[in-house]
Amino acid sequence: MTMTYLSKLSFAGLKGPAKTYSFNQDLVLILGSNGSGKSTILQAIHLLLRGKVFRSTGMSSVGNGKDIIKLANPGAKEISITGEWSDGVVVSRVWKKSGSSVKESI
Repeated sequence: MTMTYLSKLSFAGLKGPAKTYSFNQDLVLILGSNGSGKSTILQAIHLLLRGKVFRSTGMSSVGNGKDIIKLANPGAKEISITGEWSDGVVVSRVWKKSGSSVKESI
């Protein structure tokens, strides 16, 4: 039986520069000094899979994406996250600020 795993993660608009990471199925370690972006990687994975901020008020991004857009770089009007799995499945989510609301597209 072959296990499916997240093999690639790309995101832009989250605090820090746009990044792309590749993972393998054996072992993934996320190491770095304080402020290097370790938590941002975990936030991106959580947002991609759940569509809401960890420890949010329980509102999904569809109901109130304001929690999500707070994670954006200052001045950024959108966050985009794409995950690719080892079996070829690709999922992309984008949150765009539009006036006082936030729209999500999957």
